[in-house]
Amino acid sequence: MVLDKGCLDALLAGWDQLQVLRGWGRQLTDKEERLGEAALASARALLAEVAGCLVEGGRCVGVRIRDY
Repeated sequence: MVLDKGCLDALLAGWDQLQVLRGWGRQLTDKEERLGEAALASARALLAEVAGCLVEGGRCVGVRIRDY
């Protein structure tokens, strides 16, 4: 089992905010787009590492401080 205590949430926090801005119809700057892409790449890399640690049928549990 892998326990994630907020790491994935932290990696995606900026990306999440960019999605909110997009939902409001705001055009993102090139820098914001690059930061969003980097956040997703980091999250994918983390999940790939988690997948490499788990045996078949293993579980990944995420812990959050608050509900969304």
